[in-house]
Amino acid sequence: MGREFAYHKVYRYLQALIDQAERSGEQRLPSLRALARHLRVSLATVQAAYGLLENEGRVRSVAKSGYFVQPRVNGGANRLRRCPEPVQPSLEGSLFAHERRLARQRA
Repeated sequence: MGREFAYHKVYRYLQALIDQAERSGEQRLPSLRALARHLRVSLATVQAAYGLLENEGRVRSVAKSGYFVQPRVNGGANRLRRCPEPVQPSLEGSLFAHERRLARQRA
């Protein structure tokens, strides 16, 4: 299928963290900056992944406190468990541009 965008990888990483947090009862997720440093991606990439999860209702953001796991309703059976399609065109364009810059730096 080819190369995968960084925000999809971060999205799947966060899904795994959320699943683990739900089992352990922990509610707080890593900060944007800490996760960007840990995964070696840009802050915008982490924000895009958190934004997708927030739109799905899997996480909620609390101003000046961070991101938290959103408790599941009815066991969470209504939630999709697949990688999302690309996001809004404006955000998608900036992410594509960022991905191209990173690819050129690696080459």
